[in-house]
Amino acid sequence: MAYVGQPSTRRGSRSATVTVSIAFQDSGTYLSTEEERCIALPYAGWMARTARERIDSDPISSRVYSSLMDKVFELDGCELQENASSFHIAHGRAFLGVHPRRGGILINIVLTRELESARIHRAERVSANRWHNEVILKNPAEIDAELLTWIREGYAHTA
Repeated sequence: MAYVGQPSTRRGSRSATVTVSIAFQDSGTYLSTEEERCIALPYAGWMARTARERIDSDPISSRVYSSLMDKVFELDGCELQENASSFHIAHGRAFLGVHPRRGGILINIVLTRELESARIHRAERVSANRWHNEVILKNPAEIDAELLTWIREGYAHTA
């Protein structure tokens, strides 16, 4: 795909919409201007920002993230891998995903089992011996002994 022309912006009450003209490429040649497609993409400030910027811009997310990292990095050999939209905490391989959310963070704990708790937002079996268990954290006080036990369990499976 190639960018064609200038984007035009139309402001709404909550966010802007950016319309960009795109020419789709087929077998190495661009389609004619009559066949160009216009797409409308919602544009809000958070779309273009990194995971760190999203966390830093939300005071609740920032406090929860900071408290979580203080506890996680007490484990030896953890490495923070920063991606565009999330963080992974690894010890050989990733055992914890951290995803910014408005008013908190979503963590993804990688375990060999599904967690049975009302705190689990979602659990997904991703392979025969691996489960992704999601927990939403909206308050640093939610980083308690139960949660840290689950995180240590994920950490132990990466050693």
